[in-house]
Amino acid sequence: MLFVSFVSCGGGEDDEGSQVSTVYNGDVDLRTQDEVIEFGSNNYSEINGRLSIYYTGSGDEITSLEPLSNLKKVNFTFRIQNVQLLDLEGLNSLENVGGDFIIQSAIKLLNINALTSFTIISGKLNISNNDSLLDIDGLNQIQSLQSLTINENLNLLSIDGISNIDSIEEDIFISKNFKLTNIDALSNISTIKNIVISFNFILKDLNGLSSLTNVENSFKIDGNYSQTPLNIGLINLMGLDNLTTIGGEFNILDNEDLLSLDGLESLISVGGTIWIDDNTSLVDFCALLPSTINAQVSFNPGWNGYNPTQQDLIDGNCSQ
Repeated sequence: MLFVSFVSCGGGEDDEGSQVSTVYNGDVDLRTQDEVIEFGSNNYSEINGRLSIYYTGSGDEITSLEPLSNLKKVNFTFRIQNVQLLDLEGLNSLENVGGDFIIQSAIKLLNINALTSFTIISGKLNISNNDSLLDIDGLNQIQSLQSLTINENLNLLSIDGISNIDSIEEDIFISKNFKLTNIDALSNISTIKNIVISFNFILKDLNGLSSLTNVENSFKIDGNYSQTPLNIGLINLMGLDNLTTIGGEFNILDNEDLLSLDGLESLISVGGTIWIDDNTSLVDFCALLPSTINAQVSFNPGWNGYNPTQQDLIDGNCSQ
């Protein structure tokens, strides 16, 4: 059963001169391949509602979006979840999503190259739990987002497909992408509300944050360390050289390969607690200016290779 109703709302004309709708008014849930085919047979170019494509465990699994080849615009959230797609062929004409765009738990998805016409995401971009995804090429025309989440894509090698984004209004979460070596695609971002870079085990550097000057709320760098002797994870914070202000907490936690805080030389203001904890190889705090650790800030180093006090930094005893 198709959980949608078809509402005529204007468009072209058929052979007898009657109006043919190209816009569907309402929310659309496509839960099987048959439902994708049935909805696609109407050749809608626009959905004035949300679109959810997800398999619930009943009926034929979703393996192709080619029946949706006329779709250009979804006015609200567009979610693709728990499907057996290898690619997004069929979405080649998609240009505009007026809400969030979410690709989640598509465990066989290899690429999203078909999204070459995609220019606008008005809400959040969330790409999560796609075990086979290698890159996110196809998003190279997107220039701004409300927020960005790239999470638990176990074989993701590159996020270069979003390198033309120059504005993210709220948050960045890059987490548990175990084969990701860099975040260079974020090099145009200068200000953000919150940012989390965590558990990317072979992330080599933070050079992708080289334009970042201001984090309005919190900044967390957590668990970016290699789990094998063959790789070395994050050893310093180079790439944050232009960061001057963090409005809230600053957490540097459990980065076992981290040796120094080099890269924080420009940081002059932190509005909340500074937590530097469980970085077992960290012995050099010299990049952290004593003036940054002011009386209004709680400075909490612990379980690092070296754990200086605020007075140690003031006295120049910043490394071991």
